[in-house]
Amino acid sequence: MILVIGSINQDIVAKVNHLPKVGETILASSGEYFFGGKGANQAIACAKLGAECAFIGRVGADKFGQAYLNNFNQHNIDCQGVIVSKSSGTGLAFITVDEQAHNNIVVMQNANKEITINDVLAYEKLIDQCEFILLQLEIPLEAVKQIISLAYQKGKKIILNPAPCQKLNPELLSKLYVLTPNETEAYQIVNKALNTDTTNINNLVAVGQQILTQGVKNLIITIGSYGVLHFYQNEVYHYKGYLVNAEDTTGAGDTFNGALLYYLSQGYSFPEAITNAQAAAALCTLKLGAQTAMPTAQEVSEFVNKVGVSERMLIKR
Repeated sequence: MILVIGSINQDIVAKVNHLPKVGETILASSGEYFFGGKGANQAIACAKLGAECAFIGRVGADKFGQAYLNNFNQHNIDCQGVIVSKSSGTGLAFITVDEQAHNNIVVMQNANKEITINDVLAYEKLIDQCEFILLQLEIPLEAVKQIISLAYQKGKKIILNPAPCQKLNPELLSKLYVLTPNETEAYQIVNKALNTDTTNINNLVAVGQQILTQGVKNLIITIGSYGVLHFYQNEVYHYKGYLVNAEDTTGAGDTFNGALLYYLSQGYSFPEAITNAQAAAALCTLKLGAQTAMPTAQEVSEFVNKVGVSERMLIKR
């Protein structure tokens, strides 16, 4: 079984012709409500691919929270660990998407910020039953640190998607099986000023190697359409991205993380898991919304068979 611990949000998505500048008010061409939250998105991605998945998190005692519990049940996700908060509403995310599928996101944590280690200890049996645990940083960092320490003591394989990025110390990083920042988060982890071109591979390799010295076993940096960098020991591999006509990139990162976890849990090698996760993320961008666009394992397989395995190149040893 896979366990995901993290955030649950109701996404409110506005389609616009361009992202607003500072002080600018613009009109949306359309708007929709979607289920979201990095934690929940990643759990749904796992479940749609076919994983046996459980979730620990919080919702509010409101219509969004009840709808989310129904959503988890419809995807056969064990949601006994989802606590209904009496003092906060369900998390909200306000997402603006432009005609080039670029987006910006503002999140109100609400019930998500109430998550503590006690929530997890109340459902410790879920940790005992799983092999892999996936976390993000849309819940309190102190809770994440304590959860990672508990899971590490139990010998679990921990994947951390450090989004939104916060200060991470070497003690925490050394307990991770996989760390999955995007290019911006990778720079932030090492407190390095953002290069004007964060997708520059050579710059990212240097940043990644600096992160690796802090004890992470596997570092996977996602670079959007430019692909993925995988750091393991002294080797760095670049996987080229799949080029598709993206409609909405909102859920691509979460789909990648959920799919990576799913394929690793099924015994796939890192090259196989990364390629399939890239394919899943590419497919997710073809529709509006995060969870509604996430593919099944059959759709991923058909896509890879049609367009081929993403090119993998050893760029440093």
